[in-house]
Amino acid sequence: QVFAWGDARRGGSTSLVAGQLSSGVLSVHSTDSAFAALKDTGQVVIWGDTRFGGHAEREDVAAALAAGGFEEVKANSRAF
Repeated sequence: QVFAWGDARRGGSTSLVAGQLSSGVLSVHSTDSAFAALKDTGQVVIWGDTRFGGHAEREDVAAALAAGGFEEVKANSRAF
């Protein structure tokens, strides 16, 4: 299970994705203001500031993250 606290606009709240983070999280990665959790299903759950990767605005990206198949997440200061 993943918990976060602090400025909600910068990833300090997992309330919108808490159900997805309740089990199966293998690792958590971050940019300056967003987070990505890699799950044992290969899915990636993201939250935080949209300008830093906290929201998948493109439907194809959102679908890929939800579908799974990922083995690794890489991040820099502003993107995944």
